[in-house]
This record gives sequence, structure tokens and C-alpha cells, in this order.
Amino acid sequence: MTEYDDRLREVERYKEKFKENKQFVKDARKMSKALADAIRLKDENFESLKRRNGENVRLKKQLEATKEQLETTILEVSKVKGELDSALVEVSGLKKSIPIERDAAV
Repeated sequence: MTEYDDRLREVERYKEKFKENKQFVKDARKMSKALADAIRLKDENFESLKRRNGENVRLKKQLEATKEQLETTILEVSKVKGELDSALVEVSGLKKSIPIERDAAV
């Protein structure tokens, strides 16, 4: 009877170990799925960041080009303003040198 009882206990231990191992496998599958989801999410976020970075680089280049155009326009406006100021000074000088009708009549 003891041999039978020993065998029965051994079978029960194996059953318990089998249950534990089954639970370990189940937990490992859950963990594997969670890790796969985390990796997928990380990859999606990485791709999103790459797209955003590409857009930011494009916008930065566009901003630099706009800045250069603005600087060129400012220089051109300054040049035209200088020419306009010179022309106004010249016109003012001409106005002073032209006798007024009243002065000419006298």
C-alpha cells in the first residue's frame, strides 16, 4: 500500500507541477503579448516622431529661406529709402531755388 500511496503522491506532485508550468506558460504568453504591443507602440511613436522631425526640418528650411528673402527685401527697401531721401533733399533744394511768383513779379 505504501508504494501505491507513494506513487499517488508523486502523481499529485506532477499534477501540481504541471499546473504551475501551465500557469508559467500562460503568464509568459501574456508577457510576450504585452511586450509585442509595447514594441509596436514604440515603433508607431518612433515613426510619428520621424514624420514630425521631417516636417520640422522642412519648416526650418522654409523659415530660413523666408528670413533670407526678408533680409534682402529690407536691404532693398533701405536702398530705395536712401534714394528717396536724396530725391526729397534735391526737390527741396530746387523748390528753394525757384522764385515764387510774388518775388518774381516784384
